[in-house]
Amino acid sequence: MFAPVRKYEVTQMIKRISEQYASSNKAVNLHELLMGLTSAIVCKTAFGRRFEDEGTERSMFHDLLKEAQELTVSFFYTDYLPFVGGIVDKFSGIMSRLEKLFKILDGFFQSVVDEHLDPERKQLPPHEDVIDALIGLKNDPYWSMDLKSEHIKPLIM
Repeated sequence: MFAPVRKYEVTQMIKRISEQYASSNKAVNLHELLMGLTSAIVCKTAFGRRFEDEGTERSMFHDLLKEAQELTVSFFYTDYLPFVGGIVDKFSGIMSRLEKLFKILDGFFQSVVDEHLDPERKQLPPHEDVIDALIGLKNDPYWSMDLKSEHIKPLIM
C-alpha cells in the first residue's frame, strides 16, 4: 500500500545526494538525510503530505521530531527513583519540556485530523493515508468497533 511512497522518497533522497554532493568535496550528513527520509515517509503515509515542501511548517515539524527524539533518550530520574525522581525531574526542567512538547504535538495532530475531516479537503486520488483509512473505518457500518473521531488522534500518536 505504501511501497510507492517509500520508493519515491528514496529516489528523491538519492537525487538530492547526487545533485548536492557529486561535484563537491563536502561530506554527506547521513543523519540529517536519513532523518529527513524517515520524516517524509512517515508524514506522507500517516498524514498524506510532506512537510518538507512547506517552509516554516517543515522546520516546526522537524524541530518537534528532534525534540521528541532527544526526550526519548533523556534520563528521567522517575524511571529509577519513582518516589523522589518526579521532584528531581520537575526541578531539572525535563518534565516541563515533555509537557510543552506534548501540548504542541497534540495541537499538531488535532489540526491534521481536523483537516482530514473537512469535507472541502482536496485529496490526491491514488494515495490514501493512515488517517483516511481510520476515518473510513469510523464511517463503515460493518466495522465491529465503535470508532469515534476522538479515537483517531491517539491512534496516530
